[in-house]
Amino acid sequence: MPFAAGTYAVFTTTEGKITVPLLESDAPITVANFIALAEDALVGGPFPRPIRLAAGITRKLSLRNSRRILGIPFSEAAAMALVERFMKREVLENGFLYNDNDNRPAQGAFVLTNDDDVEEMFGVLKSLGLNRFAFITPADVFAKPILHIDEDHIAPATVESGLVFQMAKNQNHIVQLIFRVMIMDPMFVDERGRSLNLTRIPAKYVEAVLNSLNPAAYFRALKPEQLDALFARAGKFEGVFKASFSGAVRKWQNRPTPKDLETLRVWMKLLLLHEFTHALALNMPDRIPTDLSQEEQARLSRFSVTAYISLLNGATGLHTSVVYTKNLFKALQAVEGQEVSSATQNKVVRLLALEMFCDRFSMYMFETYRKLLVYHEAVPDMGEITVEAMRKMEKQRLTNLAAFRTVNELTDAEIATLAAKMEEAETEHIYISAFGDPAILDAERIIFEPFLDLIRHFDHEETINTFTEEQSRGDFFKATSSGESFQRTMQT
Repeated sequence: MPFAAGTYAVFTTTEGKITVPLLESDAPITVANFIALAEDALVGGPFPRPIRLAAGITRKLSLRNSRRILGIPFSEAAAMALVERFMKREVLENGFLYNDNDNRPAQGAFVLTNDDDVEEMFGVLKSLGLNRFAFITPADVFAKPILHIDEDHIAPATVESGLVFQMAKNQNHIVQLIFRVMIMDPMFVDERGRSLNLTRIPAKYVEAVLNSLNPAAYFRALKPEQLDALFARAGKFEGVFKASFSGAVRKWQNRPTPKDLETLRVWMKLLLLHEFTHALALNMPDRIPTDLSQEEQARLSRFSVTAYISLLNGATGLHTSVVYTKNLFKALQAVEGQEVSSATQNKVVRLLALEMFCDRFSMYMFETYRKLLVYHEAVPDMGEITVEAMRKMEKQRLTNLAAFRTVNELTDAEIATLAAKMEEAETEHIYISAFGDPAILDAERIIFEPFLDLIRHFDHEETINTFTEEQSRGDFFKATSSGESFQRTMQT
């Protein structure tokens, strides 16, 4: 009898063939994992061969036809199988992992970051011309048990990320790099691990998580000797970092940590952009593309990790920001237990610069996204407005207002409204609006703009699933992979 169009697995047994449908729409990762295993992508063994039936034609998935049959590259199918293995290990750290058919939230758990939040942040990337995650959603959701939270403590965020390195057998280079974002639904439990079945998230938990953005909370939570030991890890930079921390504490000593759930939810949502920036940066080669004009190559060369470290050193206004304190402590914790040396000092600086870059660049991306929406509303007849189009219009608005008015057929009142909304877009991010951090600096824009263009240049199918040995020696990879949370290696 004829089969409906879809994907099927054919099992050949001693009693004949059994054809089983694979439910891609219900369990896409599981199906992709099955397909990859069936093609011996990661392990050997007698697995059934999946096929897709379309217009009466039966085909086998292979390296050459996987995009046509499955709709994704073969390397993506293999990546999904690797992700499955990664997620199983993450369960040990993050609690219960939701599967496709599980109802969310689990009993006693609370959703802080939902699917709409993830899709909205993907929408930010898409609006900027970035499709890095078009084929696979790098997000896994867990229900994480929370035993005890005190408002004076500093609790971890419920969004974080991790890497899986798929190494060649000779261990000399990386053949695949899988980036995952973990989203945790807090589940409050007793000492025996039983759910407390609370009806709402405790305010003290909200405060404890947001304490990670309050420098004064670090000062209260740690004893003087603990702070001294922590800053001593910075070696020759100990005095500089202590001074920055003291300045941040003074700014926050009379300010309470926000306790409202909405602030926490907005921060968790925007934290997704921070984690996505890690993934975008990791896939960047160190060499400027040679297929661009000399002028464009010179412009793109403004971006480098070293350039941002230099900017960070001189931007003293950032040194007392909440993101600086948060990232400084994260960098110092990354060298815990290591003897202070020039290597550990440099590691702290590079990790601080990397995390600051990812935070501030994600703020820049959100700002650019909001500005695109402003222009789309102001000039709806233009349809979809690209980043390049907005930049040109903004340059004209700021340098030749008469021409801008004529070309776009806007009244003086409409232009005034546009200008006001563009200014608002620069302060809408939660770090600025709720925590008082500086808006994006002009000096940062000089670096962020070419970086955005650079990652967009490489954001196409030929490079989206590759990661070369050259990239593994690059600045961003060295900085990111040196963090403790990124030391996850899986071997083929």
